[in-house]
Amino acid sequence: TPEGRQHSVFLPSEVVVDEGEDATLPCRSITAGQRVKSAQWRRDGEVVLGLNPPQVTYGNGFESRVSVPSDWYQRGDLSLSIKRVQLRDRGVYFCDVDKTERHRSAVRLRVRETSVLVRDLETKPTLMVSTLTLRVCFIYFYT
Repeated sequence: TPEGRQHSVFLPSEVVVDEGEDATLPCRSITAGQRVKSAQWRRDGEVVLGLNPPQVTYGNGFESRVSVPSDWYQRGDLSLSIKRVQLRDRGVYFCDVDKTERHRSAVRLRVRETSVLVRDLETKPTLMVSTLTLRVCFIYFYT
């Protein structure tokens, strides 16, 4: 490139989950004999999870919902787990790993919206059965 500049192009891998499910965004940094010094997951320029031992930083709205494997600094597995994915979680996530050399990867999270009917069926099955039972009884007694 002109003037010795280097540019990196990221083609993100993609993870697709339904709203309310858990998601795992892959990120591995494999360099023999090198331990990870620090790592960071970002989305839209905002920190989702920052790891700078012994300090851990959580992004707004991600507290208690995101984690990486407990031995991330030894194995270089920085895969991000997100619990109870919400529609607002979708987007491109960048994983930056600091070792002797820096490593960056990108993952696009797509979240499928769960329809209101499906959510109601999952959360209120007893209510629907009892409503059906009442209607059947009403028809039986008044016909």
